[in-house]
Amino acid sequence: MSAGLAVYPSHGSSARDLVESADRALYTAKGQGAIAS
Repeated sequence: MSAGLAVYPSHGSSARDLVESADRALYTAKGQGAIAS
């Protein structure tokens, strides 16, 4: 299972910014595969 996390206001100040940050985090986690925790 992979998950992306975004925290207000560190990763964005609008809902759109937070969703985009979480999406980037998700793809980073997926790219790291099973070795990430």
